[in-house]
Amino acid sequence: GNIRFIDFEGLKSYASNAFQQSKQRERSRAVAIVVDMLEKLIAQIANSGIQLAEVQWFDLERLFHQILKGLGYKAHLTPSSGDGGRDVLACDILVDNVHWYAVEIKHWIGSQPGKREVGSFFDTTLREGRAGGLFLSTSGVATSAVSLRTEIHEKELRFAGGPQLTQMCQHYVDAGSGVWAPHETLRAF
Repeated sequence: GNIRFIDFEGLKSYASNAFQQSKQRERSRAVAIVVDMLEKLIAQIANSGIQLAEVQWFDLERLFHQILKGLGYKAHLTPSSGDGGRDVLACDILVDNVHWYAVEIKHWIGSQPGKREVGSFFDTTLREGRAGGLFLSTSGVATSAVSLRTEIHEKELRFAGGPQLTQMCQHYVDAGSGVWAPHETLRAF
């Protein structure tokens, strides 16, 4: 057969490439396991087997990132810290691939985000030139914070509380089974 001689640099390059390919396969398996776990968690929330309050905040960020992707949006999960005031960036790929929305997810027990949190998020959304913002909060939003959304900016800033978040989980499950298809932009939430 063919004999191929490899010098030290060639061997080092071959080993490095093989190692990188192995890491990518493992990462792909790890991602598949995490996505499987998220899908099971979403299904449990949709079927009232698990309450949103039982889920950790950092898992909720991944969970709603997965939901947005599953509902037909292009979504990017921002780093857990230093995210610039938004947890997910998303755009509706069915309508266009240009108008990105900021999504903030708050998971507070015993209190609701107020003017400061909503105002900061809204400022970030406007400063970055996003098409709008979706503020998700498992505990809802304080009434005082809702007043920040004036008639002028009503379409740019949407809120969703616990019941709507559970409903998003139900839509995700329905979309996966082919029963529900997304038909509205992120502004509709």
